This record gives sequence, structure tokens and C-alpha cells, in this order.
Amino acid sequence: MPRSTSGKAGAQTTQLFPASPAGTGIPDASQALSALKRMEEDSVNLRVLYLHWGYEFEIYPDPAIIRLAHELAGAGADLIIGSHPHVIQPIEIWEEKLPGADSPRKPRRTLIAYSLGNFTTTMYAPEHRLGMVLPVRITVKEPGERAGWQIDKPLFVYNYPSGLAARNRRLLLYNDLFEELREESPAKAVRLSKRLERVFRLAGHTF
Repeated sequence: MPRSTSGKAGAQTTQLFPASPAGTGIPDASQALSALKRMEEDSVNLRVLYLHWGYEFEIYPDPAIIRLAHELAGAGADLIIGSHPHVIQPIEIWEEKLPGADSPRKPRRTLIAYSLGNFTTTMYAPEHRLGMVLPVRITVKEPGERAGWQIDKPLFVYNYPSGLAARNRRLLLYNDLFEELREESPAKAVRLSKRLERVFRLAGHTF
């Protein structure tokens, strides 16, 4: 069963859903859609979904996951945060399609972060050791209005092996690690940078 917290007007709600069925990677949308309906009934001004979805180790979301994200965005989600692939996947800004060009209101936007990767891990590959921290600023102009959001520049963390037989991990900001490696072993810094180049490019960030 899903765990949820909900509230009345002006509150923020976060829904946590159970793991996807083994081998599918695509959760049932009915629980998320029901949660969004309850949020609408409670006049929740910021509607956040945290979903355990996707396929492990794939750096681009499956088309079925993208369709599901768009369905949930259209149903009213403001922020959709995904986990499970163990690697960073792209961020998408979904925008509502209004019925006419002369509509008096602005189209609603949804932030979709398909996967933020691993924050801390003992996994072995560089792609698995990398995680994204995505700052989101929330704004409410008038009581009772839907909240707005804006993303700031993301931060990246890296779990760097250390200690005897590399059994330990140092959790560092990637920029700090890169500068440290560039001083100690320029060749190693270049190899790591090239290995992660595609991940950063898909994430919309370039070092």
C-alpha cells in the first residue's frame, strides 16, 4: 500500500509509491492518479509525486515511462521525481496545452526528473557512483493559488572509492573531486570526465 501525507488548502503533499513489479519497471498509474485526485479535492497547492520506476542502469527513460510521466503531469502533478535506475536520467519540463492561443491564463508546467541517480552507494561503475542534487525553489504569490516552482543549477555528487581495497567511499561534490584528481592524476581525471560525458550531456549539464 502507498504511504501518503495530505492536507487541506495551502498544504503540500508528497506521495510515495511501492516498488514497481519485478521485471517491468513501469508502475501502475492508478494509485498516482487517485492521489492527484485527492490533492485536487483538498486544494493542495503543490502536487508532488515520488515514483519508484524505470529500468536499472539505463541513462534514458523508457518511452512507456515518458508517456506515464506526461499522463501524470496532465492530471495535475507539479513535480515528478523518479528513482530506481541507479543512474542519472534527463530532466524534462512538461507544459500544458491550452485550448486556445488567446487563453487568459498561462499554461501550467511540470518538472519531471526521471532519475536523480544514486546519492550514496557502493556500486562499482562511475555512472552508478554519480548522483544529482536538484534545487527547486517554490513560490506562492497569493493564498489559495497554485504554487510555482523554479529549478536552480544542479549539483552533482560522486562516491569515490577509498581505503583498503577501496571498500570505503568518500561522498564529494563532483567538481571538487575533479579538481582533486586533476592535481593528483590528470590522466585519471580525463578518463573519468570522458566516461561521464554522455550522462552530463543528457542531464543538460556540461563540465
